[in-house]
Amino acid sequence: MLACKDWPYSSDQRIEVTPNISAPVMLVATENDPATPVQWAEQVAKQMENAELVIWQGGYNHTAYLEDSDCVTDRVNAYLLEGAISPGTTTTCK
Repeated sequence: MLACKDWPYSSDQRIEVTPNISAPVMLVATENDPATPVQWAEQVAKQMENAELVIWQGGYNHTAYLEDSDCVTDRVNAYLLEGAISPGTTTTCK
């Protein structure tokens, strides 16, 4: 936490995301991320019409890709390698 002690913003400050992106976007979140709560990813996904949200249910890491969920890894690989994405959906992985 010492690395953040001089951060000039408080945790209650919010920014509105106004995406201007035409390409589909995949958002990946972990249910128990200690740094970026899954609720933030859910809020961003709602604001983006062209986003698919992948949530690692039960995940405690800050990252989900190439961790302990084959579901997350397979979903992200399909997006990165084949362009497979379902905008407007949420995929919940265990």
